[in-house]
Amino acid sequence: MKKKTKFNAALEKLNQVPWKTATCAEGKKCWCRCILPKDKILFDKSEVYIIHAGVLYEIQAEHIVKLHNESLIKKGNRQIKDKQLDDSFEEYKEYEKLIRKNKV
Repeated sequence: MKKKTKFNAALEKLNQVPWKTATCAEGKKCWCRCILPKDKILFDKSEVYIIHAGVLYEIQAEHIVKLHNESLIKKGNRQIKDKQLDDSFEEYKEYEKLIRKNKV
């Protein structure tokens, strides 16, 4: 049995929370986008990213985030149902409505 480290716990949490895209240090003029959790997850005082800058085009990053966030809804993610996402839960419910209406 693998020992659960703080880093493994952070990685596990990444798959249970909504994601978002963000610009790199170059801003909106840059072609790439980062993917990170909607609410910060820290490991050793550093923010954990899913994908860093210079890897994905904006359209690819947005598509991946959309698929991930839809999968949370389809799986009936326990964190979302139990309102463990606190402040982002209400926002996420609104996002879920948009997905169901095919607006996102």
